[in-house]
Amino acid sequence: MGIIIKNATIVDYEGVRRKEVHIEGNKIVEETVKDEVIDAKGKLVVPGFYNTHTHIAMVFLRNVGEGLTLHDWLTKKIWPEEQKVREEILYYSSLLGYVEAMKSGTVCINDMYLKGLEEIIKAGNRAGVRTVISYGMFDIFSSPKEEIKKTLSFISKKENNLTKRAVACHAPYSCSEELIIKGKEIANKNKKLFHIHVSETRKEVMDLLKEKKKRPIEYLNDLNVVDENSLFAHSSWVTKREIRIAGEKRLNVSHNPTSNLKLATGGIMPFEEYLENNANVTIGTDGPASNNNLDMVESIKLTGLLQKHRYWDATKGNPREILKAATLNGAKALGYKAGLIKAGYLADLLIINPKENMVPFGDYYTSIVYSMKRDNVEKVFIDGKIVYDNKPLIEEELLKAKEKLLSYVMREIK
Repeated sequence: MGIIIKNATIVDYEGVRRKEVHIEGNKIVEETVKDEVIDAKGKLVVPGFYNTHTHIAMVFLRNVGEGLTLHDWLTKKIWPEEQKVREEILYYSSLLGYVEAMKSGTVCINDMYLKGLEEIIKAGNRAGVRTVISYGMFDIFSSPKEEIKKTLSFISKKENNLTKRAVACHAPYSCSEELIIKGKEIANKNKKLFHIHVSETRKEVMDLLKEKKKRPIEYLNDLNVVDENSLFAHSSWVTKREIRIAGEKRLNVSHNPTSNLKLATGGIMPFEEYLENNANVTIGTDGPASNNNLDMVESIKLTGLLQKHRYWDATKGNPREILKAATLNGAKALGYKAGLIKAGYLADLLIINPKENMVPFGDYYTSIVYSMKRDNVEKVFIDGKIVYDNKPLIEEELLKAKEKLLSYVMREIK
């Protein structure tokens, strides 16, 4: 079916223009037969947001462990609850997460989790949201052999238009050198993305320095992990040398500003310096337990504000570059030809209703990055299909998911 969006103002990294958008199948095309016409007069068409780091199934742990440090939050609250949760609960938890994400314009998430991955995939497919997903290996309580076995089994299973399977190690502090090396080798051999948490806190950096005499990105570079097929989440506590390595190797780096602030990890990720060194900088929310939401609009705005704050310089936080990070850069990191509104690119896009909070348009990029709110998202197209049209299309199922989740939390989580 061909869809034509007329009378809209297109805003992407390549510029602002008035032009019809034609969709055929799952791609944007030059021209299509008009089976359906959408009048977007007074509205904006922008690429959908690619959330490059999250743990979407953790909705069931939202608001748990308030006031704890990252280490205590993980060891005293999160990991114990994750060990006992049933996979059925992870389906309902993920379904709520996907719908929450799409409401803020998210068309794809890059997810890492420890269990229930097929249920997470099932929920993503039901919601209609793209997912790049990996089993988060760590051998603190296991062995490299056992973790690799789980990953090989996971990536051997079928993918589809909405799902890619990736390879992940949780972090240098939770994975042995052997596991990281083997994990990256498997990712390279199978042409999969390699995903890992890096330099999220000062503590983990100091611990690695003490143990290995190297900082995390230097250490991972020596293990041949730093390249354009790897994605490092956080990467906040870094030196200029590490930033240069990231740029030279065209590393994908995911900035998660809301989560970093919430968990008081302290270091503000040097987004601007990564850009200057040609790393592929992207934006993520992190999980709904450490962020408390999956709102990419909020994370996009905070990205800009934190750079102004970090450098004491109002010229930082260029909105055009930030929009690129959330769209084109994110899609590139996850292996999709998307993030621009032009022929040949995936039809993963948003119709934005400016309402009263985004006008007048002194600058379209500033309006999107610094003025936009989640409720400005009117329609979400993923893979050429409308999955959100002022409301989620699976609204009735959400009631059941909420009931299941609330019942579980009241019974099981103290």
